Amino acid sequence: MEKLKNKLFHLAVWASVLVSYLAFAVVGGFCMIKSDREDLKNTCKKALAIALIFFAVELFLTIFNYIGGMFNGYYGSGAYKFYDIAGSILAIAKIITVVVFAILEVFGGGKSGKKTENKKDGDAAAETSEEKN
Repeated sequence: MEKLKNKLFHLAVWASVLVSYLAFAVVGGFCMIKSDREDLKNTCKKALAIALIFFAVELFLTIFNYIGGMFNGYYGSGAYKFYDIAGSILAIAKIITVVVFAILEVFGGGKSGKKTENKKDGDAAAETSEEKN
C-alpha cells in the first residue's frame, strides 16, 4: 500500500506540471516541504527543471506574439503561422515529455543503478577509504 501511495505522489507531481504551473507550485511545494523522502524530492527537482524549460520557451513565444500583434497584417503573415505552429509543437512536446518522465518515474523509480551485494569486512573497509579520497 505504501508503494502505491508513493507512486501516486510521483504521478501527481508530473500531472501537476502538465495541468498548470500554479498547480505544480502547490503540489511540488507541498512535496518538497512536507515530504522526508529523497526520491520524491528528486522527482520535484526534475519536474521543476522541465517546467522551467517549457516556461521559458512559452514565454519567448508569448512575447513574440505580443510584439507581432502590434503591427498591421501580423495575423495573416508568416510570422503568425510560425507562432501558431511553434505553439502547437511545443504543446505536443510538453505532453510527450511529461508523460515519458511520469512513466519512467512510476515504473522505474524504485530501482537504482547500483547493485548492493554482500561484502566482506575487508572490502567494506577498502570502500570506505576510497570514498574518503
